[in-house]
Amino acid sequence: MKPFLRWAGSKRQLFPLLRDYWPEESGRYIEPFAGSASLFFDLEPREAILGDMNNNLIQTYRMVKKDPYLVIESLKRLSVGRKAYYKIRDRFQEPLSEADHAAIFIYLNKFCFNGLYRTSKQGHFNVPFGDSKGNTKFDFALIIDASKLLANAQLISGDFQRTASYAGAGDFVYLDPPYWAERKRIFKEYQPSGFGLRDLTRLNETLIEF
Repeated sequence: MKPFLRWAGSKRQLFPLLRDYWPEESGRYIEPFAGSASLFFDLEPREAILGDMNNNLIQTYRMVKKDPYLVIESLKRLSVGRKAYYKIRDRFQEPLSEADHAAIFIYLNKFCFNGLYRTSKQGHFNVPFGDSKGNTKFDFALIIDASKLLANAQLISGDFQRTASYAGAGDFVYLDPPYWAERKRIFKEYQPSGFGLRDLTRLNETLIEF
C-alpha cells in the first residue's frame, strides 16, 4: 500500500531493488528514520518497529493507529486554501487534542511546499503553502488501511540509536538517514540542530555494532 504522508527523500523509486532484500521469512521490520515509512507500507510486514526523532510525526502515527476515524473527522473540519493554511499552521503551535494534532499534521503535510518538514529555531513548523495542483481531497480509505498496518507496529519517538537498539537476529533493519551538507542548514532538515557529522559518526558506529 502507499504511505498516507509525503516525505522528501522517501526512495520510492528504489523499491523494486529494495524489495529483493526483504526475505520471505523474516523477523521484525525496523526503521529508525521512519519519515513517511513508505517502504514499511509497501512491504506490509507482520511486525515492525518505527522510530523517528520527529515527535509530531510519531504522535500522528500513534493517533492514526489508535483511532483513524476520529482523525478523519478532525480533517473534515479543516478548510482548504492559502489563507486557511497559514491560520491552521499557526494553530499547530497551540495545545491540541490528539486527534486535532494528527489531523493538522496530515493537513500541513499535504498542502505545504513539496511535503517538506522544517522548523524554525524555536521549533515551530514554518514550511510555506505549496501548490496542491487541484488535489484538495484526502484519501480517508488510505488512512484507515494505514491504521490496520500500524496496529502491528511499535512506534518510538527519539534518536535513531534507540530504535536500532531493538534489532536482533533475523530482523530486517532499513536505515535511510537525513541528507547532510557541511557548513549549512538545508531546507529539508527536521529540526534547528539538523543532522550533522557527529550523527553520521554515531550511525557508522551503530552499523559496526550490527
